[in-house]
Amino acid sequence: MSLYFLSRGIMMDKVSKISSAKTFLSANQVRQRYGKISDMTLWRWLNDEALGFPKPMVIARRRFWLESDLDAFDVRTMREAS
Repeated sequence: MSLYFLSRGIMMDKVSKISSAKTFLSANQVRQRYGKISDMTLWRWLNDEALGFPKPMVIARRRFWLESDLDAFDVRTMREAS
């Protein structure tokens, strides 16, 4: 098992996972998930209170989203659209 160390002594297993129960996605992975959106679009979504896009966790000045939070957001927006 390879381990990666980020600044401030935070250790992560393969960077995208902290534990087997929680999967984290980087900003780039989130942008890819939603159709290769730009960083500016992601910033706008984060700053739009009405949209309710999940807020990231910041680790070593990088943003990571819980995949389960994004899944819940997708379900909620699909329900609102129908």
